[in-house]
Amino acid sequence: MINVFRKTVLLLLVFSFTLYLGCSSDESDVNLANQLLEKAYQSYLDGNPSQALTEVNSSLEHEVTSEALAFKSQVEYVLDDRTAAYDTLSTFEALYPDDGGDDLLRAYFLSKDSGDCDQILTNLETALNENYADMSCESYWEMVETEEGFSYFRNNCSTQYAVLEDMKTDCPTEETPGACKENVTKFQKIWLGPKLWVKNSDMVYLDDIHKIEAMIARLIPGWGKILAPIIKARSIEIKAKNKGCGVVLHWTWVTWGLITYWVTAQK
Repeated sequence: MINVFRKTVLLLLVFSFTLYLGCSSDESDVNLANQLLEKAYQSYLDGNPSQALTEVNSSLEHEVTSEALAFKSQVEYVLDDRTAAYDTLSTFEALYPDDGGDDLLRAYFLSKDSGDCDQILTNLETALNENYADMSCESYWEMVETEEGFSYFRNNCSTQYAVLEDMKTDCPTEETPGACKENVTKFQKIWLGPKLWVKNSDMVYLDDIHKIEAMIARLIPGWGKILAPIIKARSIEIKAKNKGCGVVLHWTWVTWGLITYWVTAQK
């Protein structure tokens, strides 16, 4: 009976969100939704996930987006409301069946919760086939192969992990000899989590924790002292990823501020 009730509520939520999708074409609604989502990101960065959840819900009232739903599910997960987090991903899947972001996050949550290996594989395979869940090829594989949240899948689902690895092909490249398309230093907030970009000329800062701290303080006020030690601790690994155009450090919102980030090269 409880499961039937939950499914009924979920269907009603999906129907309501679909109505929002049809009615939220007003530009002011879209702008307000974006502003509220940005506020939600900032509240989370400020250490207030409960406020972030309130703000992302307000954002969804004005405009439903896959980005907001992905963020919401992670905030709910951090607040230890697993049922709500998975239900949000079900709403995501119903509204954006070809996106892949919900599949990646579902696999991520299942792995962190030591869930069913076959389910994790199925979701990762779907995300892989749906344009790497709108990530880069490199970022997808680095996350699965190195991020702490997938350690259960790597270590305890050896058969399924081997099946996924057999699907791996060389990531497409658009490299121009002697040129970089990116090579920037910036901080970025996306649906999956924060990203810290460090350009090639700033890689020298990784040798000095105080210079790392100063660089981060310019980009993310209040986070210099927190992030500098966890970046310095992996500085050798980070520099090894650099191909001459800098690197990107990736977190999920669930693991923001921890040493469990993964690293890819800028292009």
